Amino acid sequence: MARVFIWVFYHVHDWFDSFKVPMYFKPAIGGILTGCIGFVIPDALAEGYGMVQNALDGKVVLTTLGIVAVAKILTTSFTIASGGSGGVFGPSIVIGGCLGGVVGLWAQKVFPFPLQTGAFVLAGMAGFFSAASRVPISSIIMVSEITGSYHLLVPTMWVSILSFLLNRDMTLFRKQLPTRFDAPSKLGEMMSKILARMHVRDIYRTKPGQPLIILKENQHIKEVMETFVSSKQTQYPLTGSNGEFIGVIDQEEIRKLLHEPELDHLIIASDLLLPLPTVALEDNLKTAIRRMIGSGQEELIILEENRPIGLLTRHDIVDHYDRRMKVGEITTAISKKDVIQARQEMHFDGVFYDLSCKNKSEVFRFLVPKLSLPQDEQEILIADLLERDSREETGIGDGIAIPHSRCKRISHPCSNILIGVLQSPIPFNSLDGKPVDIVCIVLCSDAMAHLEP
Repeated sequence: MARVFIWVFYHVHDWFDSFKVPMYFKPAIGGILTGCIGFVIPDALAEGYGMVQNALDGKVVLTTLGIVAVAKILTTSFTIASGGSGGVFGPSIVIGGCLGGVVGLWAQKVFPFPLQTGAFVLAGMAGFFSAASRVPISSIIMVSEITGSYHLLVPTMWVSILSFLLNRDMTLFRKQLPTRFDAPSKLGEMMSKILARMHVRDIYRTKPGQPLIILKENQHIKEVMETFVSSKQTQYPLTGSNGEFIGVIDQEEIRKLLHEPELDHLIIASDLLLPLPTVALEDNLKTAIRRMIGSGQEELIILEENRPIGLLTRHDIVDHYDRRMKVGEITTAISKKDVIQARQEMHFDGVFYDLSCKNKSEVFRFLVPKLSLPQDEQEILIADLLERDSREETGIGDGIAIPHSRCKRISHPCSNILIGVLQSPIPFNSLDGKPVDIVCIVLCSDAMAHLEP
């Protein structure tokens, strides 16, 4: 019945919207229709809580409860959908209570053992509002508080949850968000959980080669300053004679000495060390962000086995997050077993971000070696892909597909999927003429296997 209520409510709303009359006439028309129903069925007007109380006390017959429930659906729809003032919570409670009473009275006649109609009324109130508004937990609590009793908490929970599950595609509130993570107030929480699943290794593996400037602990301050002037790096890792990490020098400490040349012969690099945080390849990006915020730094040194190997910036994290969101639908679809219809299960090798490839040949030469193929057959596959791209055969939506249903020159069967996300789009021979920024390589061991969209 909650589905019927929602259907009637919005059909009446659309009906009033179609009226070519001034807006201030519409509530008047709705009021007249509501009054006509109320003249015949007075209990369909006002709050209707008296009818619910009578149903709890067992003082109403089945037919009356059914008529009041239907009439209440109509009067609520005519009042609110026409532009009149009012809410849907009270009417939903009354309608649900009446319908619960109908079921309770019917059950009393059918089953030979005694049943309490009031229990069905309470369950109907919670279940109806839960289905109509998609708020099962709130419905249970509100109905229990209204009635002042928690004796029927368990059956009320069952009814509310089942009604919610049976009516998940409809709601009285069209602007209601599908999940709490769609709310702007929950965006930070969602991003935090996503960043906790990403790791520094993901960025370091796909980040374009940028040489990390490393200083020695006994390096003279003049050499440090020369390095600082010619570099955009803001943090410099310091290592000992055996290459092990000692600490970090921040650019602000070097900047302070630029105007104090009299100290040049007194200071070496190790004198500028600061207790700044670092990250390891195994750390997640949420941890990295927290360390950046805690230290006020925009960059962190990446360590592997206590040796500096790279630099992680805030921009790297934001860019990596954006790119992961961009290909999220692709990776999710590929992860589903029912998407790939092949005789041998495919192996998802992973996604490579921020590829600085300048042309299609560089893209293929980066991705193909990640497949489980011998070196000579990798070259064969690269040549085959380039040759087939030149044919300009297949266009799909905003992208292209390079058809290679069968490559007889590859003798080592394997099944792999690779995705490369480019820093900037590059041209392929596509029919739509648009450049490509995401490249997927799907290699099936069975030449007759294919992907279902």
